[in-house]
Amino acid sequence: PISGADLVLCTSDSIFSQALTAAIKKAPPVSARSDETGYYAIMGVPLNQEWRVYATHNDHAPQLSDPLMLTNANREPRLDVFMFAGTTVRGWVEDRSGQRIAGAAIRCIPSYSKLFSPMDSPQTFRGADSKEDGSFEIAELAPGEYQLFAHKKGYKVAITGTPIYPDGYSDLNNIVLKLDVVDQGTFSVYGTVSDANGRGLSGVEV
Repeated sequence: PISGADLVLCTSDSIFSQALTAAIKKAPPVSARSDETGYYAIMGVPLNQEWRVYATHNDHAPQLSDPLMLTNANREPRLDVFMFAGTTVRGWVEDRSGQRIAGAAIRCIPSYSKLFSPMDSPQTFRGADSKEDGSFEIAELAPGEYQLFAHKKGYKVAITGTPIYPDGYSDLNNIVLKLDVVDQGTFSVYGTVSDANGRGLSGVEV
């Protein structure tokens, strides 16, 4: 039994679409957490709609159930969730000269295409910080397409991350994330910041 697993009622819509719907409704998703015996019960599930159950736990890769529907004839179906270990990603963060960077925030998110595509497989969101030697480790990734971002103050923020394709079983090693310091580059951009009346504004972060 796995205790402390979080289970959320979701649909097959894209992650972006579901997040937008929740924001519009201003209501958190229906959820539950497993107890010490692994038992869970998600209460208040609407009838006659197709749902999925998304299960997450820090020590296991997330799982996504097949679609299910509650009806008047089947109001309390049993859905067992089996969780497995996933792929562990290991690597380090360095600058363009090869100098290792400690204290960088590492973020692993699904590829942009997955964020906007129907959710037919579990998606993982994970984070870590690089150690003193610049190394990092992100564990328990479900199979899929992901991108890794590294960020630290004083370095440029990347628009796209480093793509990785874990299979959920084999580990990925020696992934190198490159960071560029903010003052690198040849040219500059300058200007003024003003309000609607043309008055200059101080203290604005650009």
